[in-house]
Amino acid sequence: MCRRAFHLSGGTRLTRYRYRQGVRILMYHKFPQPHHLEEQCRHLQEFYRPISMTELGQSLHEGKQIPKNAVVITVDDGYRDFWTNAFPVLSAYSIPAIVFLATDMLDQGKCLWVDWVRILFRNSPLTRVSLDLPLQEPAQYSMESASEKDRASFLTKEALKQAPNGERLAFLERLPKLLQLTCQPPLPVDLAPLSWREVRQMAAAGIEFGAHTMSHPILSRLASKEEIRAEVAGSKARIEQELQRPVLHFCYPNGTFADFNASTIEVLKECGYRTSVVGEPGVNFPTADPYQLRRIGMEPGYAGMKFAQKAAGLPW
Repeated sequence: MCRRAFHLSGGTRLTRYRYRQGVRILMYHKFPQPHHLEEQCRHLQEFYRPISMTELGQSLHEGKQIPKNAVVITVDDGYRDFWTNAFPVLSAYSIPAIVFLATDMLDQGKCLWVDWVRILFRNSPLTRVSLDLPLQEPAQYSMESASEKDRASFLTKEALKQAPNGERLAFLERLPKLLQLTCQPPLPVDLAPLSWREVRQMAAAGIEFGAHTMSHPILSRLASKEEIRAEVAGSKARIEQELQRPVLHFCYPNGTFADFNASTIEVLKECGYRTSVVGEPGVNFPTADPYQLRRIGMEPGYAGMKFAQKAAGLPW
């Protein structure tokens, strides 16, 4: 009721006007059906000026004026439902977008490790499990229902994000056995990655592609600058090899300010990146650090007032 009253009294419109000199970077991940992406595109065309990440990077580095009410569409990871459900809609409305690819997904035909953890828990025959998670006391989870399995997988993922990368990888190797899985579960259709052929076709049609590391580790948990460089430079080189064009934009895995550090930014600059985006919420203004650009979390299922308020910059 409060959200609706705020909206009907002009609060959303006032927020949009207040942040008119800023750039909103919308952050998407997956595009399941059904969705409201067409409605969202119509709203963006009516009230905002969609620009590409390259346009934004040039403005920030060269001091060029940013259009009022500029908005950038970003998509993380590289799942195939962008190709099937989002790309046709964005193309129909001539709205630019950038997809940040975790390149191991495409090269190995698999999903991100965070999604794989959820798949393993969902397929486990156990109704209860005790896990010795890195840096934590042993955790005991009830898994008698699908919701309990999802909760257990979420807590496990969050714990692994805090662990040194080597310990995370070692635990992931043990996890199928700990969950008493005797064979590898199939990859769900909704988690299928893009193919390089699809990436090339979309690039030819104007979609930008940026790097999201190779294997999606938490960069601040890597042991050395050399390991950071391997992930950051490796994903860049792999995309450039496929597209035969420079990759200038980067997205931090997970994306909180604790997930990268000064060494990470230094490596990004050395590799030739011009911008990088975080998952922290906010609107960016002309003085923003190009290597710590904030984003607004979005879902293609948001419609009407909720999408309008999120796009305007409200934190609700």
